[in-house]
This record gives sequence, structure tokens and C-alpha cells, in this order.
Amino acid sequence: MSISKKTKTDVIAASIKRYLNARNIDQQQTKLQMTLEEHALKCVIDRECTLRNAVSYSPDNLDFQSAESQYTNFKIWISGSAENFKPELAQLLYPLFSHIYIRLLALPPAQGAASKFHKRHLSTFQKNPEFKQFIQQLGEIASVDEIEHCPAVASFVASRYCVTLTQDTYNHLHSYLETSECSLILSILNQEVDVVVGDWLGAGSRHDYRSGLLTPPLSDDANMLQEDGEKDEVERLKDLIKIIRDGSPAVPSIALYRIQNQEEVCLSGQVDPQGMHLLSGGEDSQIRLWRLQPSEDPVILDYTSSAVKLGAPPGPSTSSQIIDQDTSQPERRMSERVGNGCARYLRGHSGSVYDAIFLPDQKYLVSVSEDTSVRLWEKSSGAGMAVYHGPTYPVWCVASDTLGTTFATGSMDRTARLWQPEIPHPIRVYAGHEQDVDCVSFHPNDHYVLTGSCDRTVRMWTREDARCVRVLTGHKGVVSAVVVSPCGKIAATAGEDKKIRIWDLTQCKPIKELKGHTDRVTNLIWGDSRLLCSAGMDNSLRVWDVGLGDSELRETFHFSGTILGLNFTDTKTLVGVARDRDSSPPPPVAAMPATS
Repeated sequence: MSISKKTKTDVIAASIKRYLNARNIDQQQTKLQMTLEEHALKCVIDRECTLRNAVSYSPDNLDFQSAESQYTNFKIWISGSAENFKPELAQLLYPLFSHIYIRLLALPPAQGAASKFHKRHLSTFQKNPEFKQFIQQLGEIASVDEIEHCPAVASFVASRYCVTLTQDTYNHLHSYLETSECSLILSILNQEVDVVVGDWLGAGSRHDYRSGLLTPPLSDDANMLQEDGEKDEVERLKDLIKIIRDGSPAVPSIALYRIQNQEEVCLSGQVDPQGMHLLSGGEDSQIRLWRLQPSEDPVILDYTSSAVKLGAPPGPSTSSQIIDQDTSQPERRMSERVGNGCARYLRGHSGSVYDAIFLPDQKYLVSVSEDTSVRLWEKSSGAGMAVYHGPTYPVWCVASDTLGTTFATGSMDRTARLWQPEIPHPIRVYAGHEQDVDCVSFHPNDHYVLTGSCDRTVRMWTREDARCVRVLTGHKGVVSAVVVSPCGKIAATAGEDKKIRIWDLTQCKPIKELKGHTDRVTNLIWGDSRLLCSAGMDNSLRVWDVGLGDSELRETFHFSGTILGLNFTDTKTLVGVARDRDSSPPPPVAAMPATS
């Protein structure tokens, strides 16, 4: 005869009861059955009890002098503590400062206690981007009622800030709290902060278990707690990585070379990626090439082929000329020795040289001029390698692709042209602008060419078939600079209207406008996809972080001359070339490094 399910339960309960009676165990103290909801509640209570704060406090009346004194003394105590305690104790400054400020908001507004406290201790958190942004938002709140209108501050107030201290650091803190008058700090630590005793870096505890120094927990609840703690550590690590990755980039080191020469008016300037040479073009139709780094061996230029042969006998040689006379050969070799600090002159143009650049292979230079020609030069010897004709009006600008296989020019004839060094005529003509093409740039993938014009527009062309795929409108003056970010998704343009516009190339619309220059912006260059550097006719160089909200401007540097060119070297140093307005006769080139 089978027993029903209810009878089995009764039999089991009776057996347990006899077992407990035989061992004199009080059945009223132990609950034999528990629902799922009761079990979940018990686990939550046990978990919270393991994280409870061991810091006691006593309430006290709040006033500005007491709050200022207690917080200042606490900071001084941390700075005087041992080095191994400082990093852990410094975690407490952020929640203490924030909650003291929030409590001071409850005082009468006429006292201005919260504002005074905020101004005095704001500098403590300026080096941490995350804390700096929150503290700035906190300072904009003038009353307790405004907290609910700021989501970040409201979320901070609604939750408890968790701080993990090692046992030695906790004992050190406990000793200070026992011996000092700090009732306000005790109150905040107890009510608003979870002080947990453990390994604050999240690694020491596991190391102790592996070494057998500690006994691993046996209960399921303890295992759950350890797993939750490890998950929290992973989340904290992910948050730190995100903060570093999304944080504002560092301002680059900056070096400025000032060209001081009374013989000409410089129109362009550029330094090669190695920082070894400086190239400039001037109104006297000459190109000058300086060597910036000292060298023991002078450069010897052979200009025999360009010398004019006269019937008169040669005069005595000078120190700067070397004439090799060989009786077996009628031709005399003529060369010139160029030492450190002296300019090498590249002659060939018959009009002002408006732009000159180094090609990426560092073997050749390209220049454009008022004489409508484009010229290719050899960097080592200074010899003219090729002359390109095509434009019918002066050529204003030139830019190379990332490999140096092609370069593009912009001209007064309203066109941009694509060239290859080995072909004497342009291989593509980009026509569509209504006025002069003042600037030209390549996309990082080299599949597109961007041009800026006096018609106030920027156009994006496919390099291979010269098809216009984007037209960016919005500038109120001549567009004198256009560059694409290294990621290729956004572009920056600037010009006569003194504004820098950031464009989304995918959607073909502006996403940000940077204001600050007081005159025409002539140069733009990206450090990375967030850091943008600009220079203009207002004799200033500005560094922007386009990833920030309303405070994009990071640094501003003012110089005495007009900046002609900007570029980054291989060491990520931003190098500027400026034309000095000083009329005194200085050396040909003076370098003025300015690190941020």
C-alpha cells in the first residue's frame, strides 16, 4: 500500500523532531522551513551586514568655520601620514568635500559658506578629469532645491560612496578619528560612505589565499560575496580604462622657429617630420632651406651646370667657393660649402613662392609660385628636378598624399590639379569652384581630395575620377585651411570669418564651431582625432579638444610674429614657423621652444 506525499512529509518531520529531542536541541530557535522570498531577504541582510561601516559618529551643529577647520585638518593629516597610507586615505577627500559642500548649502545664502568652501578647495581635484567635471557641476548649485535638477549630483547624493582600505590604513584612520575633533567628518563617513576593510587594489586578498595565509570561506553566502567583489573590481577597472581612453588628450610640446630676414617677406614655412630642416618660400622668388640640427660635416653644393661660363680668367677663389682645376679636362668644377645656420637658396621660380612642402619620402621638395609653375627639387643637392606646367594663373597651395606618390595644387584659375612626380602634366583636374582654390588636403585613406575656396565652400572629390561627392557650406568668408582628422570621419575648416568648423563627413553637416581667434585663421593640423591645433593672423596658436562640450579650448599661446606653418614631427612635437615683424638685423633663424 503506497503512502501519499503528505504522509511522507509528516514522517520526515516526525523523524527530524525525534532527532532534535534526542539531542536536546531547542526547536524554537531554528526554523526548519523557509520560503524563497525569506531566503533571498536573509542573503541580502547577511551581505549588507558584512559591509557595514565600523565608524561611529556623534551629531554636531553645522557652521562654516567648523566645516572648514575639520576638512583642512584632515587634509593636513593625510599629507603628513606615511607614504603607504596617502593613496588610500586620499580616496576620502572627494566624498567628504562633496557632502560638506551639500550640507553647507542648507545654511542661509547670505553667509555664502558653500561658495567659500568650494573656492578654497577646488584646486585639489583639478588634475583628475572625472572629479574636476563633477566638482564644477557641484559648484553651479546654489541651494539644496537645485540638486534634483542636476542628474549627476542627485545620483551622487542618493547613493553611498564606497571606499576600500587595508587593515593598517583603517587602524591609522580610526586612531585619528578617536583623537581629533571631527564630528562632521564622522557623520559623513557613517551616513554617506561605505568604508570597507580589505585590499583596496583588489589583488592582495587573492594572493593571500593562494599563499595559504588565509582560510577560504566555506559558506555559500561568503562565496557569493567574494564573486560579487571580484565583479566590482572588474567593473572598476573597466571604468578606469574608459576614463583614460575618453579623457582629454595631453597638450603637445610646442617649438616655434622664427624667420628673421630683411631681404624678403616669407610667405610659407614648414619643418620636416624629423625636425632636421626648415623650408620657406618668399616674395623674392627664392626658396630657402635651413638645417636646424648641428652637424660636423658641411653640405657641399655643386652648381657647375648652372654657372655662366665667361671668357675672362677666373678670379681668386673665396672661402665659400671651391674651384677644382684639372689640366686634363677643360671644364672647371664649381661648388659651394654651406655650414650650420646658413640658408641654401633654391632658385628657379620667376615669381613669389606661395607654398613649399617636403614630400613624405624626404628626398624631394615641391613648390608653387606666382609664375604659374610647379617645381620639384632634390633635397640633398638642391637641384631642380622637374618643372610642371598646366595652371594659367598663380598657384596658391600644394599638399601631398600620405605616401608621396601624388600631390595636389590649388590655383587662381578656380581648379585643383593632381600630379605625379614622373609625369610633366596633371593627371586629374578638379573643376567646380567659382573662385580661387586657396587650400587643398588629402583624406587619410588617399581616396579623396578636399579643397577650400574663396567662394566660401569646401568640396570633397574622389581622387581617381575627379567627381565631387561633398559640398560643405557655411563659412562667411574665404576658406584658407582644411584638414581631415586621422580617423577620417570628421574634417576641420577655417578662414576669414575667424571661426573653425568641425564637419561630419558622413552626414555632410557641421557638428561644432570653435570660436576664439580674433583674425583670419590660416593653419590647422590634427594631433589625433580629438586634438586640433590652429594658428592665425592674430599671432596666436590655440590647442582645442573637439571631444569636450562647451570648454573645447585647452591652451592659447601668443607670439610676436605671424605663424606661417604648423606640422607635427615624428616625436609628436608641434612645430610652428613664424615670420618675425622685428626690423632689427637678427640672425637668419632663431628657435624659441615653448613646451606646454
